[in-house]
Amino acid sequence: PAESALANAGRTVFWILVAAHAIECVVFFPRLRRAPGPLGRHLMQTFLYGILHVRELPPSQGASGGAGRG
Repeated sequence: PAESALANAGRTVFWILVAAHAIECVVFFPRLRRAPGPLGRHLMQTFLYGILHVRELPPSQGASGGAGRG
């Protein structure tokens, strides 16, 4: 019984992490597309490492493009 509870908890954590990293891939997709290098590699790295990979990307060009307009 203890093994099955631990196994169930492990599976639950696994699927939560899969869902979280899949959501990160969707949320950061525009930034990943603009990043230099192959998009597939960026998607894989984001799925595996999440925000840790996205933080290492160069800043987005569009982030400061609209500042100062008025």
